[in-house]
Amino acid sequence: MKTFLKKLFPASWKLVLLSIALGILMFFAAEFLLALIRAISNLTFFGEIDLHSNELPHAGSYLILIIPLIGALSLGLMARYLDHGIRGHGIPEVIERIESHKSNIPFKLLWLRPIACAISIGTGGPYGAEGPVIGMGGAFGSFIGRLFKLKETEKKILLAAGAAAGISAVFGVPVGAVFLVSELFTRNQNIKNLFPIAIASLFAYIARVIFMGEKPLFHINFEAFHLTPEVLGAFGIVAIILGVTAALSIYAVEFFEDCYEKLPVHWMWWPMIGVLPLVVFAFFYPDILGPSYELLQSLFEIQDSYSLIIKLAIIKGVVWAFAVSSRTTSGTLAPLLIFGAGVGLLSFTQIAPLLGISPDIYPVAALIGAGAYFGAISGAPVSSALIVLEMTGSLSLLPVSFGTCLTAVLVTKALVSKSIMQTEYS
Repeated sequence: MKTFLKKLFPASWKLVLLSIALGILMFFAAEFLLALIRAISNLTFFGEIDLHSNELPHAGSYLILIIPLIGALSLGLMARYLDHGIRGHGIPEVIERIESHKSNIPFKLLWLRPIACAISIGTGGPYGAEGPVIGMGGAFGSFIGRLFKLKETEKKILLAAGAAAGISAVFGVPVGAVFLVSELFTRNQNIKNLFPIAIASLFAYIARVIFMGEKPLFHINFEAFHLTPEVLGAFGIVAIILGVTAALSIYAVEFFEDCYEKLPVHWMWWPMIGVLPLVVFAFFYPDILGPSYELLQSLFEIQDSYSLIIKLAIIKGVVWAFAVSSRTTSGTLAPLLIFGAGVGLLSFTQIAPLLGISPDIYPVAALIGAGAYFGAISGAPVSSALIVLEMTGSLSLLPVSFGTCLTAVLVTKALVSKSIMQTEYS
């Protein structure tokens, strides 16, 4: 009987129970962080304390020229005088802790990093909250592992479980979160047991369903279509374009990093310099402020007037690349999905008329583009294909999503030897 239970539950009961608790805890921690971001945003831009609404300032507001700069300066001061560990976007920091620091994340970062993240995004920084939530999940997992005196291997598992629970809590993607952890966090480690990681991700999702409902985070506007040779060919071309774009993006981030290193000022000032392009463009297009989830939703609902939406998505990606290279507290997933959706949609709209493809599947092109670009730039094709489908409830698109992601990753790997998770800023 014990042998049967050990095969059925390959991890210890202690680790399983801690993973369940961690998953539930991460849902509430993620919701707290998102509420704190909204509160700071409403307080700084509108002078109101509101934890729920997520309005953006109007174009031409002078606050757009001031608030992001103040927020970035605050982050530089916090990193210099409190703890430089708040720098980065969360995912590479968890990877680095697994590989080089025996899965130990300082307790101070458990509360300091979420505050820095809330300031960073709440004051208009063009980042997503997912990376910091992943970092917070890893910190919770690391703390619990030390608190209960777990073995080294178990601490690694629990740290990865906290990271998976974080992404599952934010996006509602329990399966994709597990694959993301297995592709990124455990790539250089022999963590054989994904069971506790899956448990934490699942219970974070269950808590989300109980308190927020089972509705996907995003909605995609499309009807069923046939994978004709023309459609497959179009997505193949789009995959190549996205793969090349991902490689160029990695080179661009490295170039910006080198530029920051050569500046004759302390790195404390880099975040402030990093948001300068943001405030210029956001003054005219405030939709690029913050995580821009509404912009991503607009790309998934695209109909006839898509030129402005595509332009905003590409601007978002460019200002993100310049800002994140300053190594400030930030997140990657939402901005990369937006930029990928924009590039994918732009490419598809140019190819489709030549092949006689109906515009009705343009939203699908945006969705597939988002996943393929993130997969290519992060080196995680399986999880990227799954995440974009889970967060829109469109798993029927899995074959084309996975094929496009895999092709884009192969193209990127042929052009550059590293992913965005391995650049200096990370």
